Amino acid sequence: MDSFFDGLGTRAADAVAKVKWTYSALAGTEEEALKAEGELGLQMASAFLEEVELVDEGSEAEALQTIGQKLVKCLTDQRRTFHFGCLQGMEAQAVAFPGGYIFLSEGLIRLCSHYEDALAAIIGHEIGHVIKNHAFERAMASQVVKVLSMGSMVGGPVKRTLISLVSRWLDKGYGDDQELEADVFAVRLAHAVGYHPAGLVRLLERLDESRLIGGYWESHPPPARRARNLRGAF
Repeated sequence: MDSFFDGLGTRAADAVAKVKWTYSALAGTEEEALKAEGELGLQMASAFLEEVELVDEGSEAEALQTIGQKLVKCLTDQRRTFHFGCLQGMEAQAVAFPGGYIFLSEGLIRLCSHYEDALAAIIGHEIGHVIKNHAFERAMASQVVKVLSMGSMVGGPVKRTLISLVSRWLDKGYGDDQELEADVFAVRLAHAVGYHPAGLVRLLERLDESRLIGGYWESHPPPARRARNLRGAF
């Protein structure tokens, strides 16, 4: 597990005073916006980790870290520091918070255990939500910023409300256009690192054929549509 996540709650509590930057981020300088994005993501990741468990050992956690960092090194935009955490549990799940806090579940990683090209694209998809500002824009439009402006998240009703809002934020998902854009970004990034660009297409086609789609996959466009969209991207 990324050692950054140790004591993340304390880091988030120390950062809350700076969260006011999120209000002026869209009107401020690019540097201010990136700093605000990082602070906001830190708060949201900390709230998320109140509700889940991370796995710091094993092949799934190792694969996530290895592939994730390989992809990050190939990014043209190096202004964010990405952190990857492996979630305990077999349910397929992937989360990208503003600033570069990315989580994938053991179950999702195991699903791709024989298809490393597909796993690279799925990780790249979540990186894409950060790089393309999908995660930040969505968070800025939510109630999360308003709640954070009320005070420190250390204990009390603000912390409980933030945890609830982050959970709802995760349930809502992105728009289809953003999901498809993240797919294209992902396969191009994975290909630049050396993975086969068709890896995600093959996984999506298998999912479509199996008809066993639920949970994580239901928050995205249908696999067949995603596969069609990707075929023109490489």
